[in-house]
Amino acid sequence: MSTRRATPSLTNRRVTRAGVVLLAVLVVITLSALIGTTLILRADAERAGASASLERMRLRALAWSGVQAVIAEMEAQRDTLLDGGEPLLNPEWTLWEEGGRRGVVRLQAVHGEDLVESEGAKLDVNKATEAMLALVPGLDAGKAKGIVAARGSGELGSAEAIGGVQDITWDAMYGSVDATGGGDSPGSLVSLLTAFAFDPNIQAGVSREGRESRGEERVHVSEGWSEELKKQLEGRLSGAALAAAEAVLRTSTVAHESAVVGIARAKTGDARVWGEVLDVLTTRDDAFARGRVDVTRASAAVLGCIPGIDAAAAARILRIRSGLATEDLRNVGWLVTDAGLTPDQFQQAAAWVTTRTTVWRVRIEASIEAPEIDEERGEVEAHRMVWDAVVDASGPVARAAYLRDVTYLPELRTRLERADAEKERIAAMSPTAESEASGTPSRESAAEPRSGEAGVPRGGRENKPREASTTRDPQVKDERTEPPAVDAEGTTSGAPVLKDRRIGRWRGRGA
Repeated sequence: MSTRRATPSLTNRRVTRAGVVLLAVLVVITLSALIGTTLILRADAERAGASASLERMRLRALAWSGVQAVIAEMEAQRDTLLDGGEPLLNPEWTLWEEGGRRGVVRLQAVHGEDLVESEGAKLDVNKATEAMLALVPGLDAGKAKGIVAARGSGELGSAEAIGGVQDITWDAMYGSVDATGGGDSPGSLVSLLTAFAFDPNIQAGVSREGRESRGEERVHVSEGWSEELKKQLEGRLSGAALAAAEAVLRTSTVAHESAVVGIARAKTGDARVWGEVLDVLTTRDDAFARGRVDVTRASAAVLGCIPGIDAAAAARILRIRSGLATEDLRNVGWLVTDAGLTPDQFQQAAAWVTTRTTVWRVRIEASIEAPEIDEERGEVEAHRMVWDAVVDASGPVARAAYLRDVTYLPELRTRLERADAEKERIAAMSPTAESEASGTPSRESAAEPRSGEAGVPRGGRENKPREASTTRDPQVKDERTEPPAVDAEGTTSGAPVLKDRRIGRWRGRGA
């Protein structure tokens, strides 16, 4: 009797089949685990992204609430600003608290230790003449010419915009590295230049007789003299100033403020009277005069750019004004009676000076603070947002004229410093290697960022000066004494309608 045995090939076949099945099961399990893990990671990433997006939205809402709070406070203090005072702002607000976390808005120092910075104490990049701009530290005749040419194709939206038309270094624009974190350093271009120098064309009431008329619209020189106008002005001017104003209004052509001063000088040598006349009469058809510098707050560098004021006079103005009361500073005639400007110097400067600021810059930090924050993971930065805001209270309704996210400005500055150091190292190793590193972002471009970018300059591009439009000739003279352009020269009958030519965001209807 024979015994039937399984052949080796059959046994091997069964073992192989079982191994394949086991391997397939393991593959399926592994794939399922990978798919599950991927889905979990994706869900976590989406949740983290949604959480970060929500956090950023909350920070933006906090920052905007801070801007609105500053707007409301400055609007409530407009009378103080018109009298030559400064706004007093709450330095910190806690807007909400929830589960141990709280939303906080704080004011950061903009320049030095000040929480507010006067835009009126700066030179207006859209109105200053080429000769004035050439005197600004950090600029020169060539850069000034390029800036003026660029204005021919449209006004510059901010001081930072000059980086897009001229080769302005980051150091010149913003100053030192430390400054970008806590304010702009003294002497940086953003602390000397602005695009938001607006002075309301209304009477400040610099004399005892004019105090009751503070806030009234100035009288345009084209109205001419009449008995009816005389009755109106008697309550707004002293006797000496009324006589000087009559001489101005009887003159057929008065193009700008220097001409007003010249006529007033012929009537009296009292500079305080000249200041009274300038406070009540105007040669402009602007509801808000642009380009005037607040001489009670401007730095020596800015004062030295004003026609008629040299470096010595600027230093003297700074020294004298600190000892004068606000009431004494309100009448611009103090530049002669106290600061020692000659009548000729004052006449040159008359079109460019004011003694008040109604537009101020603030730096607002919005943060969501938690009981525990992991600094190593960078969560502190994720819970913080910093905006620069320019608040314009020159009109009855205050507005935000300018907003810019500067949260990452210090970090960007540090990275650009490192990039420049790396380029220098490569250049030192190989003279021909410098060109290979040209793609690295450089701080040589300090242009204003596009809307929505967090203070990022247009690094990596060559910033060529924009040419003036061939269809529009700016016709800018080189002389520093050129006054701001005016539309009415006193030859028409009747006063022109004053126009609102302010620039910036959120202008009201009819503006």
